[in-house]
Amino acid sequence: MNKILDMMLKYKIICEEEVDNYRYALNVIGFKLMHYSIFLSIGFYLNYYIETIIFLYVYTFSRTYLEGFHAKRPSTCIMLSFLFIFVLNLINSYNNFNRNIMIVLLICLLYCIYQMCPKPTFKYNLLKHLIFVEIMSICFFVNNNNTYLLFVCYALLITILLHIINKIHFQV
Repeated sequence: MNKILDMMLKYKIICEEEVDNYRYALNVIGFKLMHYSIFLSIGFYLNYYIETIIFLYVYTFSRTYLEGFHAKRPSTCIMLSFLFIFVLNLINSYNNFNRNIMIVLLICLLYCIYQMCPKPTFKYNLLKHLIFVEIMSICFFVNNNNTYLLFVCYALLITILLHIINKIHFQV
């Protein structure tokens, strides 16, 4: 990372005062890449590669608009991620979900996220993207793939739960 920063300074891409900001940004990017690699590796190992990509897309997107709890340490974040994957695996092993109930759950989750969005200026863009997520989910529903629909609902549910935990944490 220091080599990248040195090159950016050498070619005057950034100035000396910006080095700390870029160091932080590169650390965050590196952690995100490691985090996604772990998620995708586990998904591949469990034979849920496409489902994991769908989960990460919906989860990452919804977390962008709906603030929530963040672990203070990267190791805690990764442990929570493993817990999320484990719980999702348990839920998915049940594999006897009524699709109509899942569609109603999806619509309720999308509505909750829309209502909880703390930045009113984002609501238009959020609604646009939530409609995309809903349409994508309905396409999976039409294709009779409950697993895809489950992964979308689970990503939205975790986003909502982390948002609620964050609110409770800051009220105490």
